[in-house]
Amino acid sequence: MSIADIEAAMNSEEITQELKKIAAQGYDRFETLHRCKDNKIINVEISANYLDEGEGQIFVFSRDITEHKQEESALKLSEQNFRNSLDTSSMGIRIMGDADYTVYANQALLDMFGYENIDEVRASPPQGHYTPESRAGCIRRHEQFARGEPLPERLEFDIIHKMAPSDIYSFPVKKCSGMARGSSNFSITISQNVCRHKMS
Repeated sequence: MSIADIEAAMNSEEITQELKKIAAQGYDRFETLHRCKDNKIINVEISANYLDEGEGQIFVFSRDITEHKQEESALKLSEQNFRNSLDTSSMGIRIMGDADYTVYANQALLDMFGYENIDEVRASPPQGHYTPESRAGCIRRHEQFARGEPLPERLEFDIIHKMAPSDIYSFPVKKCSGMARGSSNFSITISQNVCRHKMS
């Protein structure tokens, strides 16, 4: 049985080039597809080492990674579906990392504050659009948090819209926090515009 009989991803020319690469480097590790005896195709990780004896020998260790690749694909699909749900949500969603740095803001949040893109959110965070009363309330809540006092899950703020400075928008905000992969802290705010009124 030759390599071509089980290799399902590379053609004969690509197999030849890979063998030359292994001989030149002395080793290689890569992923490919193999065909089983029952014609089932599986994902494999290949570790190959070249031994310069006689006409040259290549020792190959293969590991079935089919299940891992399936899990990886399912995770990517799940993450994409989650991203799509954020992107198309009618509620304004903002995700912050360390030091409240904005890592994500959906279109609804951009529209709510009059931002054109996420760079504007980073340069002028939503807190900068709060009315003086809402800003003062935000400071009080930060002080409460610093003292270890519980805060309500749902808060309401008034903001001055960038494109309509004579208008005040009121919206409730729900904030949740957690830890992402890689041990990075993050927090999410979910906002929904509920009313608009003129500044007196």
